[in-house]
Amino acid sequence: GGVLIDMLHGVYVAESLLGEQFRRVSAALATRGPDWQVEDTAMCRFESDGRIALVNIGWGHGPGGIVVTGTEGRVEVRYADGATAPWAMLDHVSVTNGDGTRVVLGPATERRVGLAEFPSMYAGSRAIIRAFAAAVRGDGAPMATGADGLRMLEATVGAYQSGATGEVVEIPLDRSSPVFLRGAMGVRDLPLAPWSPVASGAMFQPTGAESS
Repeated sequence: GGVLIDMLHGVYVAESLLGEQFRRVSAALATRGPDWQVEDTAMCRFESDGRIALVNIGWGHGPGGIVVTGTEGRVEVRYADGATAPWAMLDHVSVTNGDGTRVVLGPATERRVGLAEFPSMYAGSRAIIRAFAAAVRGDGAPMATGADGLRMLEATVGAYQSGATGEVVEIPLDRSSPVFLRGAMGVRDLPLAPWSPVASGAMFQPTGAESS
C-alpha cells in the first residue's frame, strides 16, 4: 500500500475519537499517474453502528488537521501553516459551542511540553512507550491490544478493497478474502470495478520478488 497504510495512524485516531468500533468502510483511491504502483490519495469513510468518521490522506500540500463534531459543538486541531503533525508544530486547538469559539491550546503548548523545536507528539510518544513497558511488566493493561491493531489493519486494507471494487466493505473482513489473506497484494484478485484505478493502472501490481 501507499499513503493510507503508511499513515494509518489517522485510522486508529479516528476510531478512538469516534468512541465506537468501525463496522464498515467505503473509500476512493487515486494516483498521480497510471504507472504508480501505490495510491497517493485515499478518501475514506468509516462507519460504526451509529457514527461516521472521515479519514482523508494524501501526499502533497493540502490542509492538515483534525475536526471532531458532536451534538453540542466541535473541536478543531490545526498545525502551523495548515500542515500536518508530526512534521509541523501545533498552531491551536479551538472549541466551539453555543457560547462561541475559544482557543484552549496554542503554540506555547509546544514550548512547554515538547522537546525544543520538536512537536509535543514526542512527549506523547514517551508516554506511550512508558505505558507499554508497564504493561509488559504486568503493571497495567496496554493502551491498545493486538486485537485493536488487527482491526485497524483490516479497516485500512478494507479501504483498499472498497476503492478497488466500489463496494462498502464490512469490518472485520471476510477471512477467506484475498485482501485479508494477502493485504494490498490481494486487491487485484478481487472483482474490480471497471473505473477503479486498480483496474486501469499499475496500482498494487506485483513486480520483482513479489511476482516470482
